Amino acid sequence: MVAKRDSANKVYLETVAKLGVKTANTFGSSASIQIANLGGTTVANLGLIAETKTDGYDAFGINDDVNFGYDITANVDFVNDTANGTGQLEITIGGNATTLAFSNVTTKAISSLGIHIPDGSETTVVKGNDVAGTFTDNSVANPVAIAGTGSGQFLTAASGNTKASNGYFIANQSAIVSASVVVDATNNKFTMNLNGIEAEVTVASGTYATGAALAAAVDSAIDGTSAFSSLTYGVKAEYTSDAASALFGKISLISNITGSKSKVTMSTVSAAAATAYGFEVGQGDGAVGKDAVGKEDGSSGIRLKVLGGATGARGSVNYISGLADQLDNLLETYLATNTGTLNLKVDGLNEDLVGLAKEQTDLDARMDAQEEILRAKFLAADTIIANIKTMETFLTQQFEAFAAAAK
Repeated sequence: MVAKRDSANKVYLETVAKLGVKTANTFGSSASIQIANLGGTTVANLGLIAETKTDGYDAFGINDDVNFGYDITANVDFVNDTANGTGQLEITIGGNATTLAFSNVTTKAISSLGIHIPDGSETTVVKGNDVAGTFTDNSVANPVAIAGTGSGQFLTAASGNTKASNGYFIANQSAIVSASVVVDATNNKFTMNLNGIEAEVTVASGTYATGAALAAAVDSAIDGTSAFSSLTYGVKAEYTSDAASALFGKISLISNITGSKSKVTMSTVSAAAATAYGFEVGQGDGAVGKDAVGKEDGSSGIRLKVLGGATGARGSVNYISGLADQLDNLLETYLATNTGTLNLKVDGLNEDLVGLAKEQTDLDARMDAQEEILRAKFLAADTIIANIKTMETFLTQQFEAFAAAAK
């Protein structure tokens, strides 16, 4: 509660929150302040009156949904009924629940065009519909038509698949809704199973005045547990402070991975810990994560504006991806594990090396054989030369003998 002074210099009291949490009794149209047991000079000095005031206001604003608008483009056609000799104007304006009414209609417009101002006697009010249709990615083999999401005249291509979801845990209200929570040796431990790994978690001791602070402490304790952090497992702990929510006062734990292996359950929780955090053994009102179903379609995210006309195929749409996306695709063509350009080049070079090694082995074998042949020829030539030298010696001796005999 806070005390303020208005423009007339009068003091007034205003509720804000209870222990940092906006509850139904302290915030909104049902919040109230009771003044009682006035004594001494309180009335004279502060101008207070013993009474109960319930005159707050609920918050107002817009939600966080994204809604696409559309241009007002009217298509006017004349439909001729030759059988009855009558005709009518058919005016179409795209958009869900779009209605059309006329004002300031002249007598001439009534008689010539059949236009009138609605007076409530109409039995049928024709309302418009969101545009509907499908997208087909013809760049792939066996393309499948994926239904688009219509919003007024705009049709957005869906992903064509169901994304994987996170497992989570949520159970009961924490004691933080009524008072600060003191974490000490009596309530600072609990054992949980995160994505199939079980470990004991210890929350830092201290006094926590808000649900957000307590949730942050639980988050840090779980993420800091070595059995989880060594596998990069963790959670996102969230506290719901909205008193109008069914989850008010509860701490939810959401796994940081998706798929059927994503789950958060409690194995052991002491009574004191259950009171402090609102936890209970098991999964509580949580759920196990789900695996993705299908594959994201190539047309996912394309948004088209349909101005009107007959139903049926509207032709093809070619789109150019952004620079970053093109660069990513280019790098993928170079670096892909089995089909990338660089990988194929490396495989080709490795095959060339194997071929060169075989050729080197064959060349070494041929060189060894050639060496043996040359050695054999050299030995044969050496033998012939030795024989010639022997013949030379013999002939020299014979000539010397003939010369000696002639004397």
